[in-house]
Amino acid sequence: MTNAIGAAACVVLCVAAVGAQRETSLTRDLKLQSGANAFTSVTLTNTHSRTYTDPTRPPSMPPAPPMPNTCALDAKAAGVVWKVVLHGASVAAKEISVADAGGRELPQVCWSSSGGVFKIDAMGNRIGGGPQTEFFIAAPEDVTQFAFRYGASGVVVAIGK
Repeated sequence: MTNAIGAAACVVLCVAAVGAQRETSLTRDLKLQSGANAFTSVTLTNTHSRTYTDPTRPPSMPPAPPMPNTCALDAKAAGVVWKVVLHGASVAAKEISVADAGGRELPQVCWSSSGGVFKIDAMGNRIGGGPQTEFFIAAPEDVTQFAFRYGASGVVVAIGK
């Protein structure tokens, strides 16, 4: 009987522990512009983990070139994986740098993508979305702000705790 109670308690605690590690996202308006390209908002997702698997990117099957769908930080990378999506322009992620509140540049990790992403309604019509640039960074779990640089433009985005 005690094994059944212990197993039930473990299930409850294990589910609670897994639930505590769910991704958290926030979107903030910003103005980050270089030339004709302007970003108008950013969505930041804290994975609360050193790995991230993108369910929308199935792994490639041969003979196609490999396309990763799992991002894992190596032993040298500090922190956890943060997903960054800048909305409003489609540029190469390497053109954007990100620093923390202490001014330390945060490394981009894994893959990046850019292009048009649109939302589709039930009738198949575009109802929103547009160009965006997406990439991943290694950053502390408890970061309080990100400083973005794109060309000569820069902006600080605060993360409320």
